[in-house]
Amino acid sequence: MFPSTIPSLNYLAQYIPPIKPRLYSIASHPDYVGECIQLCIVVDDWTTPSGKYQAGLCSDYLTKI
Repeated sequence: MFPSTIPSLNYLAQYIPPIKPRLYSIASHPDYVGECIQLCIVVDDWTTPSGKYQAGLCSDYLTKI
């Protein structure tokens, strides 16, 4: 009834937020490690505009325990 109200796929895609990076992955397989879970973690770190080094709260914590 209102064909002009059908948005194009390109128009709709503009409203999908970009996927944020996942800074961890499950790196184990139950057939090989049993009931343990192994994680592969990348520390999220950066330097602020004022020059201060920052590290992600959870990723930094997980690498230190």
